[in-house]
Amino acid sequence: MGAFIDMTGFVYGRLTVVSLVQKASRKLKQETKWSCLCDCGNLSTYKAGNLRSGNSTSCEFCRWEGNTTHGHTKLSSNSATYFSWQGMKDRCTNN
Repeated sequence: MGAFIDMTGFVYGRLTVVSLVQKASRKLKQETKWSCLCDCGNLSTYKAGNLRSGNSTSCEFCRWEGNTTHGHTKLSSNSATYFSWQGMKDRCTNN
């Protein structure tokens, strides 16, 4: 493990690091965790490695915000899930 870096105040995407939750411990095989405040106001805990690598840039609520896809590729667009999603989308947009 390298030297401890105080990440308080660092900003990663929509997350601002607020405070230390857990310091890394080799003996207990624990990673450093930080409490972060998202721009939406949600407070969550994230591993330092996920913040630094860019794997965590917003809270789980913001990750789903604006996601309007069905999760299927065009190759599998004949599935029941796709037809259900397409119908829901059509009803919402009056197509």
